[in-house]
Amino acid sequence: MQRKSLLEWKPISDRILTVRMKSSVRLITIQCYAPTVRMKSSVRLITIQCYAPTEVSEEEPKDVFYQELSTLQKVKNGDIIILMGDLNAKVGSNNEEYENIMGQHGLGQRNSNGERLIELCMEHDLIIGGTQFPHKDVHKVTWTSPDQQTQNQIDHIAISKKWRGCLNDVRNKRSADVGSDHHLLIGKIKLKLSAVKRKAQFRKRKRYNVVTLHNETNAKRWKDRMNQLSLEKTEMKIHDENNIESLRKTLKQKINQTLSIDEKTRITKEYKKIQKNIKKSARTDKRKWIDGIATAAEEAAVTQNLKELYKSTKLLSSTNFSKNQPIRSKNGELITTTEEQLTRWEQYYSELLQQNPNFSEAESEQHDRDTKYLEIDQDIPTENEIAEAINKLRNGKAPGIDEIPSELWKVHTKASS
Repeated sequence: MQRKSLLEWKPISDRILTVRMKSSVRLITIQCYAPTVRMKSSVRLITIQCYAPTEVSEEEPKDVFYQELSTLQKVKNGDIIILMGDLNAKVGSNNEEYENIMGQHGLGQRNSNGERLIELCMEHDLIIGGTQFPHKDVHKVTWTSPDQQTQNQIDHIAISKKWRGCLNDVRNKRSADVGSDHHLLIGKIKLKLSAVKRKAQFRKRKRYNVVTLHNETNAKRWKDRMNQLSLEKTEMKIHDENNIESLRKTLKQKINQTLSIDEKTRITKEYKKIQKNIKKSARTDKRKWIDGIATAAEEAAVTQNLKELYKSTKLLSSTNFSKNQPIRSKNGELITTTEEQLTRWEQYYSELLQQNPNFSEAESEQHDRDTKYLEIDQDIPTENEIAEAINKLRNGKAPGIDEIPSELWKVHTKASS
């Protein structure tokens, strides 16, 4: 479903990836690793995946990083913002004066990057999800030092305060082997996405009512137009690709002038509506039938009619199993083991695909020398050969790439060829 909801995937740089998605109720844009991009949609989902400078980095790269994140102010009110990633920020558990953007379930002591993150969340009304849910400390840790002595919570997932109800949980998954000193951080977000309706890339084939050719008047009109087209064809260089395409278009125009569009095409919409009602009625009848059997089983249980109870229960829980035909040896003996059955299948196909599996090498060479290979005529087919091939075409079959049914070609084979 997520793949079908995707509207746009656009990498901006080595730190920026933009993904735009659609929800069931509104247009959504997902953006990873960077500030948002201007969109025409009034409501979007902006997810920003970040990799922030470390705590010991100089102030300038930190300022640049948070200045880029401050472009969140361009996001319209009501948009869903999800900020997540390696922010190298420790926010701690003390939420005094910050109750509206974090809980008391953080880990460690707040550092400089933590202050910057809190200020950013205050500015854009974001909730730091990792501090909202009570977990053991081992489930809050997102980074462990190489010497295994230091553990911190520096990866975070934050969401717009208005949409905090969508965030159900945030915790690490220590069992995931990600080949990093960071633990996999998982946020459970409940948000319904819908598939994007895309325009079909194929063109629907026009269906002609060839049944009308049984009428002598219609058949005569079609023959006359075929004769006229046959005269025009002789003036063309038939092997010229442009002339062939022009001839095909002209032929389709003649068909449109002679035959009406298939009636089935006209009533397709009504047919689908009736089909939908039939399926709905079938489901209703099936529910009534099951309810009736369940009621009978309940009454049988009350009256201790075990025979009727067993019959109803078996009817409700019955399952049809496909039964495979038994495999037998050449002598007609039943083969039960899997290994013997596979051997028998191998033997069967070896005999089936080889006319004489006991040929010696000399006999095989003699057979190859005596074999006469058919010669394929590569000359241009004559009109009589084309007419013969047209007459052999079967009615009621799907047309070829020219979309012209075989019935139309067979009305006047001489002109068609």
